[in-house]
Amino acid sequence: MQLSYTFSHSIDDVGGPSIVPGVPIPYAPGNYAGDKGNSAADQRHRGVLNWVWTPTVFKSPSAAERILANGWQISGIATVASPQSVTPIVLVSGQQFTGVAMEYLNSLNGSGGWNRVPFDAVSSLKLGYLYNVNARVGKTLAFTERIRASLAFEAYNVLNSQNTTSVNNVAFVATAGVLRPVSGIGAPIASSAYPYGSTARRAQVSFRFEF
Repeated sequence: MQLSYTFSHSIDDVGGPSIVPGVPIPYAPGNYAGDKGNSAADQRHRGVLNWVWTPTVFKSPSAAERILANGWQISGIATVASPQSVTPIVLVSGQQFTGVAMEYLNSLNGSGGWNRVPFDAVSSLKLGYLYNVNARVGKTLAFTERIRASLAFEAYNVLNSQNTTSVNNVAFVATAGVLRPVSGIGAPIASSAYPYGSTARRAQVSFRFEF
């Protein structure tokens, strides 16, 4: 059994959407320092527990009991982590001020910059805590020195926890220079993960014959 804990704190000033890969858009043109805050990748705490256990169920002289009940290997990985974050934004609709023609109608300040909420901190909207347990039960049967079979039962996200990977980050709608709050801010909208596309519980059985 092994237990590990990681504390980290990631800060950057490039959290805006990208013009091209690696080149983000700041809130105010050229002022990246104004966007300094917790990184979208910031995960303050993360704990991982992994174990491997091979119990001896029977010690009787019966070969059948020893072969069928003993030799099973039970292993797993449990992960608990603090939430990552996203930045609340403003959905801009049309010209915001009379007598002034905004060059970029989808930008809060008209300059084409990042339309984050200017009075909220960067990455201030939490996604949710991560809870995940993966487990495996397996056994190898050796018939001869060359012939053997392996049987395994595997389950991912055993507790079927909803690990949110995206939330609604639209906090306000700007119309004619007026900010109006939007309901549903912070509501989960995605729970996706590689390679299956979601974090829902999954199980599989495998059998391998070697000769």
